[in-house]
Amino acid sequence: MSSPIRIPSNIRTRQGGFTLFELVGVLALIALAMYGLIKAKRGGEVDTNAQTLYNSVATIQQATAKVYPGLFTGLTCITLANNSVFSGTSFRVDRSVPATPTVFYNAEPNSQITCAAAPVIVGGQNDGYTLTFPGLSNDMCNAVADKLNQTAWLMSINGTAVKALRQALDTTNKGAQCNAAATADNQTIVASFARSLPPQ
Repeated sequence: MSSPIRIPSNIRTRQGGFTLFELVGVLALIALAMYGLIKAKRGGEVDTNAQTLYNSVATIQQATAKVYPGLFTGLTCITLANNSVFSGTSFRVDRSVPATPTVFYNAEPNSQITCAAAPVIVGGQNDGYTLTFPGLSNDMCNAVADKLNQTAWLMSINGTAVKALRQALDTTNKGAQCNAAATADNQTIVASFARSLPPQ
């Protein structure tokens, strides 16, 4: 009669399931992977939304120059909307009060933009105009400011200048303002435009 074969304890197969430590490790890896995917998707959405907004602003610039062939005196979002300047853009015009249409850059109620004539190049004259974008998330603020830098002559974020006339965008100051904790995900950009493109 042969004796049973004994397997040394160091090579025995484990009969139980995973340890708690192993399960936590696997769940942590899954969570990190999900976080990375969500962040990448969100970043892509922000870039797309910022590019769409910028393209719409470029359309507005062209149409505004036709409505105001001279100075921009009297320019408001109402006059621009009533002259179809926002047609063919991603901006939403609310005409629930026909005499005073309001313009939004997305579906959020606090995204109503404002438009105004402003002195840009020659002080004291309405040789330019401003577009104000409120209620921006921190990510959108950073992305939109970078895009608008291509055509804006002046720019401020939360009331702080981040681009002076004929100067480069102050990226450090832009980042600080777009990530300001006091106005987290509620940042405001004011960009000023003139007829010609700004020198870069």
